[in-house]
Amino acid sequence: MQCSEKTGWIAVDPLQETTRVKSGICHVLFHCRLCKRQGTVTLLDEPHQYDKNEEFQKFASFDCRGLEPIDWNPIGNDFVVELSSGTVLDQVSLEDREYYDYDEKEKEQVAITGLEWQWKRV
Repeated sequence: MQCSEKTGWIAVDPLQETTRVKSGICHVLFHCRLCKRQGTVTLLDEPHQYDKNEEFQKFASFDCRGLEPIDWNPIGNDFVVELSSGTVLDQVSLEDREYYDYDEKEKEQVAITGLEWQWKRV
């Protein structure tokens, strides 16, 4: 928040209903208990393609007004991974920041490890 108050986790779910506010719509409408100001978060619907494993890739874009995200916690089984073989792994959980599976087509292990993220202001 603008008052620098740090709050608990706020869940942003693209499937949840949006809320109408003066500036349009948002996925989360938040009121600070300390300064009483309002903040909004809107998850922007943008396509993303990931093809550079060793570089940070844009994962999601948010329009944040009146608050600033400081961390992310990947909860749920909502991640979908498409392997180079064409195999699609759905309901992937990254809560432990790593994932292991087996690609039957390629007859090899699949691993997501060393998961890191960063916030960039644009």
